[in-house]
Amino acid sequence: MDVNINSMKKLFFFLLPFIISTLSISVFGQKKNCLTVSAIAANYIGVKDEHYDGRNLDYNFIPGPGVEINYMFEILKGINIGTGINYQLEFTSSYIDYYERRFKFNDISFPILLKKYIKIKDYEHLYVTTGIYFGKTKNIDVDYPGSNGWNPWPNYDTLENYSEDIRFSDLYLDFGYHSSLNKCFAFSFAPFFKYRINTTWVNYYQKKNNFGIKLNLSFNF
Repeated sequence: MDVNINSMKKLFFFLLPFIISTLSISVFGQKKNCLTVSAIAANYIGVKDEHYDGRNLDYNFIPGPGVEINYMFEILKGINIGTGINYQLEFTSSYIDYYERRFKFNDISFPILLKKYIKIKDYEHLYVTTGIYFGKTKNIDVDYPGSNGWNPWPNYDTLENYSEDIRFSDLYLDFGYHSSLNKCFAFSFAPFFKYRINTTWVNYYQKKNNFGIKLNLSFNF
């Protein structure tokens, strides 16, 4: 019984954004809607200082690529809400107890977003977006330096501070510029900031905050 309850909780956790989206579409179906595809570059910095013994740790300045697809719909003039799915590849490194580590892993998350547009011209707007991302960290790879270069850590669950806690919630904020290409398509870009509310074991090796930029292409209907 406990197994079934836990499975149902996990299923509800992942379906919740889509349930909210579906219900909202039926309620606000007469408003403007858009589907947005975003290309992302984000920087995840290790918990330790970015420099050690006069050199940079490997992954600290490599932006992680990502992609996001969101469905947004207008609830009031200039105010949109929406949800979607986000995939982010992350790189970070650390130096712990005289041992260097470098990490690569994926975050899969589902955002719930609120966006406010501020009109500049008929086809140009500024906007601010806030929201929360619910997700899970997957496919963690860990390397350590050896005499022949970098070697894969055999079992990352033997690392310091490992736990099975890989679920996370991130607060999100961005400020962007939006330009309509025509009635159907629009381009926008925005620098963004995220802050991790809860701490997973991976946050032992990276900071809870990160930043990046989004390039967005929207289809309006």
